[in-house]
Amino acid sequence: MVNETIELENYTFKSLVKAVCDYSNIKPEELLGKSRLKMFVVPRHILYYLGYTYTGYTLPKLGSMIGTRDHTTILYGYNKIIDLKRKDADLDLAIKEIHLMALTNEQARQDKLADYR
Repeated sequence: MVNETIELENYTFKSLVKAVCDYSNIKPEELLGKSRLKMFVVPRHILYYLGYTYTGYTLPKLGSMIGTRDHTTILYGYNKIIDLKRKDADLDLAIKEIHLMALTNEQARQDKLADYR
């Protein structure tokens, strides 16, 4: 059962991928793939942004977790989202929703782990 107040500040990469995929209605293979279609690129950049901001992983580590992405690719997507957030309030709101979804996913994951202990 998910607590009413989420006290986590960070989440796992898996929780974040699930949140981005659920919000964007795409499959993890599409999110982590190489397609350059906008319907995959924007969620992928959001993944880079939130991943670098909230998972505690370095750019090279995120790149290796996502696939064969170089750390400069992650940095480009991260900076692209920062720029777009300033111009697009809807995107900023979507990022906040995905962040909350990832926190909820992580809380559920941790609750499930606690049940096993």
